[in-house]
Amino acid sequence: MAPAQTLSQLTEAEYLDIERAPEFKSEFFGGEMFAMAGGTIRHSLTATNLAGELRNRLKGGPCVPFNSDLRVKIAATGVFTYPDLSVICGPPEFLPGTDDTVLNPTLLAAFHIETLVIL
Repeated sequence: MAPAQTLSQLTEAEYLDIERAPEFKSEFFGGEMFAMAGGTIRHSLTATNLAGELRNRLKGGPCVPFNSDLRVKIAATGVFTYPDLSVICGPPEFLPGTDDTVLNPTLLAAFHIETLVIL
C-alpha cells in the first residue's frame, strides 16, 4: 500500500493565479465565444441592490429575479449570455437537453459603466 500523499496548501497569490486561469464565463454569438470581464464593486452593488428591490416587489407573484449566474439564450438574436439580472415569470423554459440555459426571461438587465440597459 502506498503512503498517503500530503497536499500542499496554496498561497493567496497562487489561488488568485489559478482563479484567473481559463475557467471563465463567456457569451456566445454568431459561432464565437467571448470571455466576459469581471465587474467592479460598484457594478456588483448596483446589481445586488436592484435584485433585492425586485425580489421584494415581486414576492408572492409569478415572477422571480435571478442573478448573473443564470445563462439565458435570447431567441431573437441567438445570443447566449449571463445578464446581470433577469426576471422569469412563470415556470422556466430550458433549452432542450439542458437544465441550465433559460429561454423565457421576461426582463434582462445589464449594467455598463453608468448606464442600466433593460432589454
